[in-house]
Amino acid sequence: MTENLPPSVFVRHETVQLGVPQCARIAGVPIFDYGPDRGQGLLVAGGTGLMLSLMDQCRSLRWCVDYDLVADERAKEWFLRLVDGEAWPLVVAGWWTVTKPGAIARGLSALRHRWRVVTHSNRDFGMPNLTLDELIWCLQGWTPRPDLQTPTLRVRCASSVSDLAAP
Repeated sequence: MTENLPPSVFVRHETVQLGVPQCARIAGVPIFDYGPDRGQGLLVAGGTGLMLSLMDQCRSLRWCVDYDLVADERAKEWFLRLVDGEAWPLVVAGWWTVTKPGAIARGLSALRHRWRVVTHSNRDFGMPNLTLDELIWCLQGWTPRPDLQTPTLRVRCASSVSDLAAP
């Protein structure tokens, strides 16, 4: 599984944390930074319209990338592996008609911090898959939990609300 990864992946997991912008440079993926006054979330989107509307609605997301603009399938997979643990939350949203979802599925399946990922998709990536309304509601309610020093997401379960935190 690790034989297809660039050497930088091993450096990141062994010695340093790179941050989302550095991970994007290593993988060759163009990201957009909405600025430090936002959260630490990353949106991986399939389509610019969906990407821009989610970024406008959800201040917990700081970085975004439109995977329809990334031609290299290996770069898509590497980027997801590199940002594992760097962004919280990691949101994967799209209908994946232009972009083939194989590299995304492989990248997501290799993550160690899978509990940080939320999806809105027509594909089953094996992670919580929310409707667009649920996703926006969840991300708008994203707040840090000072007692755990980890962020939490609001999760709507039937008619009740609860917190989802790191295990």
